[in-house]
Amino acid sequence: MLLKKNRKSIIFSLDSLLALVSGITLIIACFFYISQIQTIQWGQPALYIFTMDSLNALKIDGTLENAMESGSSTRLLLFLNNMLDVNTCGEIELYNRTGSLRLSVNKTSCGNSTQIYVARRTLILNNTVYYATMRSWYK
Repeated sequence: MLLKKNRKSIIFSLDSLLALVSGITLIIACFFYISQIQTIQWGQPALYIFTMDSLNALKIDGTLENAMESGSSTRLLLFLNNMLDVNTCGEIELYNRTGSLRLSVNKTSCGNSTQIYVARRTLILNNTVYYATMRSWYK
């Protein structure tokens, strides 16, 4: 038997190769799933909460009931034009129980958007159910 000295070699066993392949597969899978996560842009979750809170405040102070009884959208238009930020647009719609549109108000000088946040509230007025919907978006 002939032995040669000063030769260096690396011996890989089957379990170390399997561990290496498993580790690389796990890392690639993690990067793949992390890349699929969509990020939420700053301020948009706050806009959804603001939409829900605004419609609830309009319900509590009686503005929605007043608009439904009188058929006038003046106070709703004042809310949309004065209380919403310059870069925030909004639309409020009031429906009767059958789903027919009774009143619709849009903030002036607003365009459309691809990402709209919607909040809905139920109103009971003179034993009749009505629905209010508010949509909001950024310009």
